[in-house]
Amino acid sequence: MTVSKSITGWAFSLPALLLYLPFVILPFVGTIYMSLFDWTGFQRPIFTGLMNFRIVFDSPEWRQSLVNTSIYLVATLGLEVCVGLVLALWLAGNIPGSRLYQGLFFAPVILSMTVVGLLWKFVLNPYFGLLNGILETLGLESWCLAWLGDTRTALLSVCIVSGWKYAGFYMVIFLAALTGIPKEIMEASLLDGTSGVGRAYHVTLPLLGKTWWLCVLLCATGAFQTFDLIYVLTNGGPHHSTEVVISWMIKVAFDRLNLGQGCAIAVLSTAMVLMLAVPYRWLASRKENAS
Repeated sequence: MTVSKSITGWAFSLPALLLYLPFVILPFVGTIYMSLFDWTGFQRPIFTGLMNFRIVFDSPEWRQSLVNTSIYLVATLGLEVCVGLVLALWLAGNIPGSRLYQGLFFAPVILSMTVVGLLWKFVLNPYFGLLNGILETLGLESWCLAWLGDTRTALLSVCIVSGWKYAGFYMVIFLAALTGIPKEIMEASLLDGTSGVGRAYHVTLPLLGKTWWLCVLLCATGAFQTFDLIYVLTNGGPHHSTEVVISWMIKVAFDRLNLGQGCAIAVLSTAMVLMLAVPYRWLASRKENAS
């Protein structure tokens, strides 16, 4: 019986695996292979071993991109996941117009990242942007800045734009999880006299544990994949202050025509994502087995 179930499972998985192999596995193996060569894409590849990885590790731009990616990850965890959770808890209370609010908060998610980037590039423009215009109207001219052109505010501005776009996405995930909480548990907490904040902290949040960690994983892996928003808003500037791992990889591979080093950065980026995903999967499987 067990063998039959195993064969059935593999049979249903086979079509997906056949697509996964040529479009994911083989390109990844090819990337690892090409990371061992010095190659511009035109001349014959020259084998250099691990030299590309050594050059990448010694590069100050690589270290800066790692720092920026880490800051971006922490900031978006708060601006996307935490804000999405707060919105979900608020809208789950059946407030008047909750459906309308859900649509408004989710609307930025359906926009392409290029459109979002161009929209916010206009909002944050230092000369005719909406944000500086509002500050001037309020008499706060000293607060007007070149938000995307200042090394102190550029990365924070990018993080805020990302949070504006994706907070609604995580809101929907948490709302779906909240609907799965048995009503009996919430009613029991009401009978015990638990306040709204106490009920959210002691009852709702513990029951959202799996959903919370899933959202954290999605946000963390997304931080290592972000490129289009950075490219449209700042292209990594000013002075590499918004340069993240993927944007730096694109510049090395295609602007400098060093595909070998670009592949090395891609391998390192994938390894870092796996360092986040594998422990998460291991912990999740342990919790499932324990339950």
